[in-house]
Amino acid sequence: MLAEVLGWRQARDARIALEDWPEGRVAFEDVAPLVLSSSAANRGLASMRLDEIAYLWRIAVDAGPATLIEIGRERGGSTVVLATAMSPQATLWSFDPQTKLGNDAFDRELGAVLQRFGLTDRVNLIAEDSHRADLPAGEYALVLIDGDPSVEGARLDFQRFGRRLRVGGLALFHDATPGAPRAKQLAPLLSEIEDEPGFARRLDVGTFAVFSREAG
Repeated sequence: MLAEVLGWRQARDARIALEDWPEGRVAFEDVAPLVLSSSAANRGLASMRLDEIAYLWRIAVDAGPATLIEIGRERGGSTVVLATAMSPQATLWSFDPQTKLGNDAFDRELGAVLQRFGLTDRVNLIAEDSHRADLPAGEYALVLIDGDPSVEGARLDFQRFGRRLRVGGLALFHDATPGAPRAKQLAPLLSEIEDEPGFARRLDVGTFAVFSREAG
C-alpha cells in the first residue's frame, strides 16, 4: 500500500524536462530512467538503481569488442546486465571471492542463467580477491568497482584495473556519489583521481562516480 501511494505521488509530480533527454540515438536504456522513477526503491538483484542499470547497459553496448571488468558481483544482477548487453565479440571478467555466504550458491545460480543465454564462453566468473587475482590481458573498456568498500581496497582496485583502461574507457565507482553509502570514505580517492591528468571526472549517474581515461 505504501509503495502504491509513493508511486502515485511520484507520478503525479513527474514532468518532462527536455534537458534530461539524450541527444541523437534514443533507445530503451536512455528512455526508461526518464519515464520511470530512479530511487533506492528500485534496487533488487543488482542492488542498483534503474538509472544505473540503464547506464551499464548503454556503456556495455557502446564498448564494442572489448574487455569489461566487474569487481564485486554478489548475486550477479549487474553481471547479467553487462553480459547480455555487451558485443558478441566482447568478454567480461567478474571478480568476487563470494565470502558472504561461504559457498558458491550465488555463482551456481548465475552460471545457470549465463548458460541459458549462451554466454558462458564469454563471461569469466573469478571467485578470487580482486586485489590478488591475475589480471586479464590487454586494455579494458570498462572497470566497475563495487567490491571492497574501504578506500584502501577501492584504491588498489583502481590501481590494478583502472589504470589499464583504454583511452575513452570508463571507471565506475558504485555507491560513491553524495548521499550514497560509500561517498564519504571514497571522497579522498575520487579527489586524487580527479587531480590526475590522465583521467577526467564525468557527470555522476545515480550513485556512480564516473571517470574516463584521457589521451596523453
